[in-house]
Amino acid sequence: MAFNRGFLYAGASNIVFALSKIPDNANNSRLMQYLFEEIILHEQTDYAVALRDAKLRLIEEQVDIESFSWALLGIIGC
Repeated sequence: MAFNRGFLYAGASNIVFALSKIPDNANNSRLMQYLFEEIILHEQTDYAVALRDAKLRLIEEQVDIESFSWALLGIIGC
C-alpha cells in the first residue's frame, strides 16, 4: 500500500495494482486491453466494474490465462 499511496498523494485518482509480480505475456496484456476498452469505448466510469468486466470477458473467451495472473489485480481510487 505504501507504493500506491505515493501515487494517490501525487494526484492519481485511480490505480490498478498487482499484489505480486505478474508475468508479462500476451494474455495479461489482453486483460489490460479489455480494461481500457471498458473505460474508453464503453465509457465505464466505475473502474472497479470495468476491471471486473475485463476479467469476466477473459473467462468467457476461455483464454488460456492462469488465474493467478488476473486474480491478483485490484484497483484503488474513486
